[in-house]
Parts: sequence; structure tokens; C-alpha cells
Amino acid sequence: MKIYHEGSWFFDPAWRALRHVKAGEYEESTDFPEDAFDIHIGYRDIHGLVEELEKSGWLRPKINEPVRKDDVALMNKMLDIIAQERK
Repeated sequence: MKIYHEGSWFFDPAWRALRHVKAGEYEESTDFPEDAFDIHIGYRDIHGLVEELEKSGWLRPKINEPVRKDDVALMNKMLDIIAQERK
């Protein structure tokens, strides 16, 4: 029986690469056929890809310095409360 699979990315340790499976119908409970993959990015090229995406503005840090400072202050306050309760 065939089932529909949305296109998706995954890291394939056998190939040491990021691979993209095209959307389509595939046999249930079997490996994807080799022609199901339309993009293959080798392990050595992943770092360069991330650098280029950061330079072009497509990737941005999720935590900036002001947010991080607030999180650290909150974490320290919680640790102080836990330490006081343990006394």
C-alpha cells in the first residue's frame, strides 16, 4: 500500500549528509528509493552552507544578548530559591 509523504529533510548517517526526500507516494514500511532524494548536501559542506545563510540574513541567532541577560538573571533567582529551600 502506498502512503503520501510530505517532502522533508533529515541527516543520513550512512551518507554523512543532509538529504531531502521529495513529496510523493511511497510504499509503506520500506526505505525510500534512491530517486526519491532530490537534494544531497555533504557533511563537509554543511558548515559552509550555514555560514552563507547567516551572512545573507536567512539565519539569525534565536537568543540575543538582552534576552540572554534576562534568562540568566531569572535562572540565578530560581537557583537562589532552591538553595534557600534546601537549608
